[in-house]
Amino acid sequence: MEYTEALSLLGLDSDFSEEDVKKSHKLKMKDYHPDKPNGNNEAMSELNGARDLLLNNNLLVVEKLEIALKDMNQLSLQQKAIDKKVERFEKRTLKYATNKLQRYRRIAILLAGISTAAIFLGKDLPKDLLMEFHQIELVKPASVSHPALNELTRKYKSLRDSNEKNAKSTDLTLIFTAEEITEIEKYEADEKKFIEHLSKINAINKSNRDIKTFNKNITLYWYVFTFGLGMQSAIVAWFFNNKIHKIEDKLADISDALLIKSNFIKFMYEIFKGEIPKNWTLQQFENALLENKEHSNCMGSMTYTLGHRKIAQLVILKGQEGGFISVIDGNESNNYLEAYYLV
Repeated sequence: MEYTEALSLLGLDSDFSEEDVKKSHKLKMKDYHPDKPNGNNEAMSELNGARDLLLNNNLLVVEKLEIALKDMNQLSLQQKAIDKKVERFEKRTLKYATNKLQRYRRIAILLAGISTAAIFLGKDLPKDLLMEFHQIELVKPASVSHPALNELTRKYKSLRDSNEKNAKSTDLTLIFTAEEITEIEKYEADEKKFIEHLSKINAINKSNRDIKTFNKNITLYWYVFTFGLGMQSAIVAWFFNNKIHKIEDKLADISDALLIKSNFIKFMYEIFKGEIPKNWTLQQFENALLENKEHSNCMGSMTYTLGHRKIAQLVILKGQEGGFISVIDGNESNNYLEAYYLV
């Protein structure tokens, strides 16, 4: 006869005493005694065997030890499953809370890296990238020589200037021959070309100076922009990184605090406004979080970062991990909705 079969025959559970065995055996024997209408010797024999088996101290110790070990193994497996579930949930929760910040931080780090690379690539980089904004210096025209001023031309110009100044009308053709006048006109044409050439040169030189200044400014603006972008991106990356660490630390502090039973019970009292129900569902717990704003003293900004649903799930899982709450499995009548209660 098996140990569990003996328990079943005498109507006992595993946590029995010797007195329980004798009492149950005596009651059962009355039902199957031969003097009774339904007496049954075979049943009495089985009851006697069950009694003897359960009163065998050595066997009793072994069987109870095996049951205890099975229970411990079962509890250990259940606890490991809960721990893994909590660990996975905490990782997902942390990822959910920091996902957007992580994305912004990566963008900021990328911009900072690009800006730093742009600065250290050298001064030719802005020229290559901003060539369309750069102006090309003007090319100077071919050099023009100043015509030589001879005595004949000087005398002609002097008489002409005297006529214009004194309003005279001296006929210069009477003084100079046609060949001399032709030579003088050629000189004046060459001189006019030279003066125009000088004007062009001066205009080109001024334009080129302006172009050089403009190109230098473009390069300067490039470095200022890239340096500023790099610095700003680095600051933004540091800001988001710091914010991520704060969320990680806050979540870790909350998880550690909820593993202390006094903190857990205190939090539950705050959520349920001083009266913890006999049992509750996840939805009821979430509704209590929504209705009770005072829980922010415990959770702080994490409620707004994670949302009430994830906070509710986190608290219940930490309660299961710490062994503070147990689960009542749902059934068909309540759509298999689980309920929780304090242990």
